Amino acid sequence: MTLLELFSVPFMQRALIAAFLVGIAAPAVGTYIVQRRLALMGDGIGHVAVTGVAIGLWTQTSPTWTAVIVAIAGAVVIEVVRERGHAEGDVALAMLFYGGLAGGVFVTGLAGTGASRLQEFLFGSILTISVDDLLVTMALAVVLILICVGLSPQLFAVSQDADYAKVAGLPVRFYSILVAVLAALSVVIAMRTVGLLLVSALMVVPVAIVQQLTRSFRMTLLGAMGAGLAASVGGLVLAAALSRTGANVQPGPSIVLVALAGFFLVWPLGAWLRRRRALVAPFPETLPEEKPVDEGEYLQTPAELADFKQFSMCINCMLCYAACPVYALDSRFVGPAAIALAQRYNLDSRDEGDRQRLTILAQPDGVWDCTFVGECSTACPKGVDPAGAIQQAKLAAAQEAVKSLLLPWRSR
Repeated sequence: MTLLELFSVPFMQRALIAAFLVGIAAPAVGTYIVQRRLALMGDGIGHVAVTGVAIGLWTQTSPTWTAVIVAIAGAVVIEVVRERGHAEGDVALAMLFYGGLAGGVFVTGLAGTGASRLQEFLFGSILTISVDDLLVTMALAVVLILICVGLSPQLFAVSQDADYAKVAGLPVRFYSILVAVLAALSVVIAMRTVGLLLVSALMVVPVAIVQQLTRSFRMTLLGAMGAGLAASVGGLVLAAALSRTGANVQPGPSIVLVALAGFFLVWPLGAWLRRRRALVAPFPETLPEEKPVDEGEYLQTPAELADFKQFSMCINCMLCYAACPVYALDSRFVGPAAIALAQRYNLDSRDEGDRQRLTILAQPDGVWDCTFVGECSTACPKGVDPAGAIQQAKLAAAQEAVKSLLLPWRSR
């Protein structure tokens, strides 16, 4: 049977739909969990949900709905304990997690159900998902996605800075509990896909992948949903392909491994991007204090603009770094583009942060490493003169050092 024929089988089609929806919904909730620095919250809720699954097996009702009830209750307890912030909070959470897992195994034994039945929920069994389970998964996934996207401004405010959100008039406790409930629902809908013990990975790893590349929350949210979708579908396809070779690979672990592989592939690019951003913008722009509107704008003469205008033309192409022999020998050197950018603000008559930048530029890895070969200015396609900026910064740093030595009491 070919791979295409395999996906024409009804149970594989149901598995594909479930993977598609869970791959989008779980990272959407995980974005807020990671933003709140609670990446392991999914693991804790997963342990608690085991008891809910066991109760469903014991009472011969739907394990999905009993897991929903118990997971939501556990999530609310976790949030309340976390909010209290006392020293014993971690101990209480640990007891809740371990008690949930132990209680699930114990109740399963009371129900006379074999361990293999419970393993379907612990490690996932997406290939055995029924039509009823799929409908529940679809309904809950759509609700999760709509809430995560529709309430993203409020949920982000609460996740990023609860104090600011409270000052802004948002009901912080309500939204905090809402995030916990959303996490509980995402754990339940993902338990048949990757299992309760691996569900946290599907919530966290796609977010970690996208955070290597993005800088805004909105792009992180959308990108995490895309990465989770790719990992879920890719892991299912990988498991199906390996099954054709005679291997008995479960889709749940393969989905998590595909997501982890994506992270390790993207991580070097993320490290390079962070390094590049640090090189081109290590110095803050310090504008003067605000003045009343009726006093007008901060005006400059043409001569004052001409002092720094050429240094503002940099497009961050990094050709000056490629041409710099000093940076080639010592990557700790701040480099021409960053120093030119700092000098651009130093020469701006509206700026008041020149002394702060000169202190940084005068460090051993700053302007004094430059040997004034001048290749950086030759390589610049926009006519910026980084070599000239470095020499100007050297002179300004030397003057500042002399002034500080002769007039240590002076202030500006």
